[in-house]
Amino acid sequence: MAGDLTQTTGDAVERYRRAAQFLDFRDVDVHLVSTSSRFVISQLDTLVDNFYERMSAFAETERLFVKAHAISGESMDHRTWTLKTWVGHVLALLERAPALLPDTLAVTGAAHAGEGKSGVVIPHELMVLTVSLLEGIVAEALQGAAPGSLASWHKFWWVCADVMSFGYQRALTAGQANRPLLAT
Repeated sequence: MAGDLTQTTGDAVERYRRAAQFLDFRDVDVHLVSTSSRFVISQLDTLVDNFYERMSAFAETERLFVKAHAISGESMDHRTWTLKTWVGHVLALLERAPALLPDTLAVTGAAHAGEGKSGVVIPHELMVLTVSLLEGIVAEALQGAAPGSLASWHKFWWVCADVMSFGYQRALTAGQANRPLLAT
């Protein structure tokens, strides 16, 4: 199994384990992602700028950004900082404290379901699509720098998306996400 999850218990950990097993995300993959994550972190400013540039190029996501900013009061600079911080944090957890990663991913999913500070519900399909976009942008950056790690990165992002989706659905099922829905 990918990483040492023996210190953590709970539904998010079980979901992480099952997703990792299903996607065959193993310790060798964790090593490849961790090793090449130094390059990703060094390029994070460019990668996140590229991410938001692409997101803003589509009318649906642009409308969501405008609505989210209006509801939450967060600036684009804050959102950019948040994504950079989140990516760095998730990669650090994978390498140094993997037992904390499942809960972090589930909490991220729940935040997209309205449990975050902004209280805004992002449509589930958009949350998954944004993880897919982030995956693609990172893969493009890694093609020349660490091409041997690409399959491991794909598995990593899809484990992340699955556990985030789990947290999202759990928050909705618990009825704690009765917040404004950002519809496209």
